[in-house]
Amino acid sequence: MPQPTDPAHPITEDWDEEASGPILDRPSRANLKWWVIGVVGALAMVAFISWAIVDDYRNKAVWQDVRNEVIDDHTFRMEFTITRPEGREAVCTVRAMAADLSTVGSAEVTVPASTEATSRITETIRTNSKAAGGGVRECVLR
Repeated sequence: MPQPTDPAHPITEDWDEEASGPILDRPSRANLKWWVIGVVGALAMVAFISWAIVDDYRNKAVWQDVRNEVIDDHTFRMEFTITRPEGREAVCTVRAMAADLSTVGSAEVTVPASTEATSRITETIRTNSKAAGGGVRECVLR
């Protein structure tokens, strides 16, 4: 009969190594240290990436076109909402476009800082020919 390698887990007569596989030694302390370092490093990376995504989202302006209207051959009106961090000013570029998608007019709209996160803005744009549609091109926080 083989001698037990671990007194807490002795080998018994009914042990079938072929069916159960060999008895494995415990990982060494050096291997355990590297496993712990790897797990802690992976968790730190996940935490950093999560923070970066949330921080990026919190510091952006998000807009949505609500309505646009052709007033006449040289005037276009559009309405949009913008959501930004409270207390931050934003500058939005809005444009009117012809049927062929060329820009026929544009304007920069300053959205003042507010205690409300979302603002509804209406802007009238002078055009050099009749507009067919338009929208917000971009909004940048200041």
